[in-house]
Amino acid sequence: MRWENEIEEKHPSEENPAPIVDFDAIFIPDNPQNVAQIAPQFPFYNIFGVRLLGTRLWQSTELIEEARDYVKGAIFPVSFFAEGESDGLEEFVALYRDNYQSEPTDLAANGYDTMRLIKAVLNEGDGVHTRRGLQRRLIHYDGFDGVTGRISFDEQGEVEKKPILLTISGRRFRVISSGQ
Repeated sequence: MRWENEIEEKHPSEENPAPIVDFDAIFIPDNPQNVAQIAPQFPFYNIFGVRLLGTRLWQSTELIEEARDYVKGAIFPVSFFAEGESDGLEEFVALYRDNYQSEPTDLAANGYDTMRLIKAVLNEGDGVHTRRGLQRRLIHYDGFDGVTGRISFDEQGEVEKKPILLTISGRRFRVISSGQ
């Protein structure tokens, strides 16, 4: 039988071949629960020295608690990090906590920055009276430093903003690039 011959021809070294790791990082676009199950598989299969890359969903203490050492050094972008060091961040977080008795989210921080940017643009120079005037003013605005990083716009009106990059260090998140 052909099947039996194939089994007999197998050499012991081919049964458990060493993994071929010819990459520096692997992107896992998944939630913390699934990442906590995936990350331990790398050392289990003798794959070491590969950096894990993720999405903003990884900003979860649940991930650190469940995956611990398996996600150390992982890198992922976020639009807001309450423990960062941007100008006015500490004041915004304190005001938000006082007013809402909860932690600010990325949506709250982006909304806060948006309103502050619009206010700054409207208060600069002569008045803006039309949407087109506001658009022109935003495009030519020299950049705005908010709690979510530096915000500016290109000639087409698209926002130009660098993400905040976080890494997992011990049992906490640490900023490795602030988006400024």
